[in-house]
Amino acid sequence: LLAVDSEFGTLEACIGPLQDYKLFSRIRKELLCLIVCVILCLLGLPMCTQGGLYVFSLYDTFSVSIPLLFIGVAQCLAVAWIYGLERFNDDIEYMTGSKPHVYWQLCWKYISPILISVILLASIVKQCISPAGYTAY
Repeated sequence: LLAVDSEFGTLEACIGPLQDYKLFSRIRKELLCLIVCVILCLLGLPMCTQGGLYVFSLYDTFSVSIPLLFIGVAQCLAVAWIYGLERFNDDIEYMTGSKPHVYWQLCWKYISPILISVILLASIVKQCISPAGYTAY
């Protein structure tokens, strides 16, 4: 039951932004949901074949780790450096009534972007040195 509930949340997270586009805003939500589910089902079918675990391994290697790390670095830099840490602190104080501790400010501005960048570079170097492989069991 937990997986089904998570799937509803994930589907809503995909459909919500699609409805903001003018192209999809005229389509009823139920129909858009059906279209997205059918497309995702068709994209998932190759992972159900005999070589599906290999396809999943390639997908997991090349489309999950590096893009998510890049997004993490971009978000840290956007919030702490472009939007501004002081403005972000003011927003948090407005919402919660108190400013974040100095520890969090240091993490947002320096520690997190540096650590995520190091992990991103290490992941890129690892993929360049040893290409993706599949170990059959």
